[in-house]
Amino acid sequence: MAAKQGLQRFRDMNQDRLEKIGQQLQKQQMQSARFEQNVEQLKSIYDECQVIDGESAMAWRNRHQLRDDLQHLEKLQQQHFALAQAEQRRLQSHLQQQNVRVKSLDTVLDKRRKIELSKAMRTEQRLNDEIGAQRYFQRRLNGSLPQ
Repeated sequence: MAAKQGLQRFRDMNQDRLEKIGQQLQKQQMQSARFEQNVEQLKSIYDECQVIDGESAMAWRNRHQLRDDLQHLEKLQQQHFALAQAEQRRLQSHLQQQNVRVKSLDTVLDKRRKIELSKAMRTEQRLNDEIGAQRYFQRRLNGSLPQ
């Protein structure tokens, strides 16, 4: 019985871990989506900062520098997005492994419950058989049954 309780506690701990990993995965997915949005926004801003004909050299240089900076930021955001995607895949894999662990523990616990139930039913049947045999012999001794 103590082993069963220990196994149940272990299963519950694994279930808690599964839920935490699920929450981490959800946060990672949201972060990944934010990085992707940032990349798209930077691309949009970059496209809006086109050099216009007739600008002064200073304005042209400033706009060109801004475009270079935006391009650099976009590359950084793409790197963050790629890292977030890799972390998301890692968490997804870990979540699947944890789910398998929990399901395996559920299977073991179910088998143990069935074994306990089977043992209890056999014990009950043995007791019923013994009581029936005692009644039979008691009636036979009392003469209620023919020999």
